Amino acid sequence: LQTQTRISWADTPDVAGAYLDQLHRSESISGDMHHQVMGVIDGWRRGRINAGAARTAAASLNEAAGAQGVNPIDAGRMKALAEVLIRAAG
Repeated sequence: LQTQTRISWADTPDVAGAYLDQLHRSESISGDMHHQVMGVIDGWRRGRINAGAARTAAASLNEAAGAQGVNPIDAGRMKALAEVLIRAAG
């Protein structure tokens, strides 16, 4: 029997930025989507998350994750980033 501890990261702009950086480096999101999500993260870092923009960005990420041909690892990152943004938006 093997026990594995599940790691869970707090919802912070840094965690969201790390997901975004990984997606950018793998070239799995468009430049427009990168800028859209980065705008949400930058606002969050300044202390004011735009809930509407966060939800819109999350919807775009979830749609992109379901696109044909997307690497499953990157799709998982997109979904995880979308979930972070949704929770941060409240």
